[in-house]
Amino acid sequence: MTQDPYGPPPAATSQQPQSFTSPQAQYAPPQQAQPQSGEPQQSGQPQYGQPQYGQAAAPYPSPYGTPKTARRGKGMMIAGPIIFLVGVLITIVTYSLAPPGGTYLISFGPMIWGIIWFIRGLVTYNRSKPR
Repeated sequence: MTQDPYGPPPAATSQQPQSFTSPQAQYAPPQQAQPQSGEPQQSGQPQYGQPQYGQAAAPYPSPYGTPKTARRGKGMMIAGPIIFLVGVLITIVTYSLAPPGGTYLISFGPMIWGIIWFIRGLVTYNRSKPR
């Protein structure tokens, strides 16, 4: 008689049927171990700064609401119109220096860029205010 390489089949009565665990049981709150005698009791705080089950994590610090952001927004709101006025000034100077019927330069770049900077500065400054 040849021996089965996988061993004898398990007896039906010797093994307990395995219990079924639902998928929701995998996400149940962790059970805290009871402290042994002589161990300090835990205050219920999570270890290593991790939030406990059912509690929201502490939010990351917002990039808005800082004085540095408010200063940057104010600076952009000042620089935007200055850049816009430089574009207008270049246009006025080249128009006044051009002979009648001659060519002159309309500097759209600085004008558009100045408007964009002013709007971005306004948005940045408004976001820096506490809500």
